[in-house]
Amino acid sequence: MVSKGAYACDFVRVKRYGDRYKVIYFSRPVRLPDGGEASGRRGVEAGGRAESNLSRARARVQELALCNEWEWFATLTLDGARYDRHDLDKFRADLSQWVRNQRRLRGDAVRYLIIPEQHKDGAWHMHGLIGGLPAARLRPFEASEHLPYSILDQLRKGVQVYDWPAYAKKFGWVTLTAVRDRHRVASYVTKYVTKTMTAATGVEAGRHLYYASRGLREAEQIWEGGMDGAAIRWDWQGEYCKIKWVDEEGLQEVMNHATIPY
Repeated sequence: MVSKGAYACDFVRVKRYGDRYKVIYFSRPVRLPDGGEASGRRGVEAGGRAESNLSRARARVQELALCNEWEWFATLTLDGARYDRHDLDKFRADLSQWVRNQRRLRGDAVRYLIIPEQHKDGAWHMHGLIGGLPAARLRPFEASEHLPYSILDQLRKGVQVYDWPAYAKKFGWVTLTAVRDRHRVASYVTKYVTKTMTAATGVEAGRHLYYASRGLREAEQIWEGGMDGAAIRWDWQGEYCKIKWVDEEGLQEVMNHATIPY
């Protein structure tokens, strides 16, 4: 094991994300600060603060999406007659308070992971994942209703789309569909964290690129140490690190190349 405060080469950290594992191989010397995490961050920051924030936000969204149970993929909008659709800060604050109120009044342990997206006119809506929301709180849309084509198309294909009446009454239009593949939907929501969004949300001013409930489960670090990285086919390779995603069986194969016991 490499001592803290030292520099490490061919260093690997393994984290558990639900039922998957992320193997991170640091291909250049990285410093392991006391209580810190090897990340090659200095190389990232050289590309600019916004790019660094974007990278970390994507990684964090993926982590929270994979490590928690989600029942619904949601698109949340604001009714312009009741809200300023351009005021993202108020949207976020009001939504957070409303969810807390729903927990208190209805007893539903609703949790969320949502990413804002801006229309061309500057108005905001959000995409993301909802958990702990009982299906009994939702209303299925019917093909006989006057609905946007995108929803009608899903209904005709056999995909049930739901309304959340309590949200609609408070904020505006909303749609939800059941999450069937957590890995796929995690990748999908992560793609909403874009360079365009960093500029729109004023990332340099410290605004968030995503919003998440408190208390969500995080990735668990299960191992770190040396590894022969040349023997592994990596999913992604950058200047400072390499990454491979594996299941339980794949992890055992990767760990055969560890230079200290796993």
